[in-house]
Amino acid sequence: MTFPRLLGALLFATVLPTAGIVTIKAPPPNPVLTVATALGIGPQVAGLLVIGLLLIAGGIAIGVAFGQKHFVGTLVLGLAPALILARTSLRAPLFALLVMDWTAARASAWRNRRRRLL
Repeated sequence: MTFPRLLGALLFATVLPTAGIVTIKAPPPNPVLTVATALGIGPQVAGLLVIGLLLIAGGIAIGVAFGQKHFVGTLVLGLAPALILARTSLRAPLFALLVMDWTAARASAWRNRRRRLL
């Protein structure tokens, strides 16, 4: 694993999901609520979409950076967003880690297939 890949995985798997969760939990004049009202969807749906997309992006970054050791990368880098989600419910951190690990496994498999073709 190279240093730029580690930094990218750190940014996409830890910093962005954590910032997104903190932004969603901010008081009412936050950007997610304004976009949700402009699109005419509920704030819970918009919040779940944002969190889901950020967790998927983090999983892809983990899968590319860590390769077949994606489970360890998910636990190390996905712990910060999971701990923030643990304040709301007990199932949210488990679901977040499962989404990140499933996506990381798919990204790692894609990277391995691509490497074998070249």
